Amino acid sequence: MTGLTNEQRIDIVKYRLENALDTLEEVKSHRQKGFYNTAVNRMYYACYYAARVFLTAHHIEAKTHEGVRQQLGLNFVLTGKISQEQGRFYSRLFSKRTTGDYDDFINHTADDGG
Repeated sequence: MTGLTNEQRIDIVKYRLENALDTLEEVKSHRQKGFYNTAVNRMYYACYYAARVFLTAHHIEAKTHEGVRQQLGLNFVLTGKISQEQGRFYSRLFSKRTTGDYDDFINHTADDGG
């Protein structure tokens, strides 16, 4: 992301924000159909894309999902720009998405965030 013009950075921010909002819309249909693991996955990705919006807009780079989580915490949660509860929510989604996608016999429900 280094070396971007302001116009390029704005275009990327707009694209990622649109992607976050579109992905958030997917959550509704997955929940309605009872596909809670994929609802968690889509909710995580909506938040991940939004987190990348924050980072990109502030010229902060992260190359991995864990890097995005860490940079969000350091630059936005610890500084009070994002609440601690929002930071914890993102971390919980990160964990739930990972277990739902990769662990056997994990079935999220509507009650646990699916």
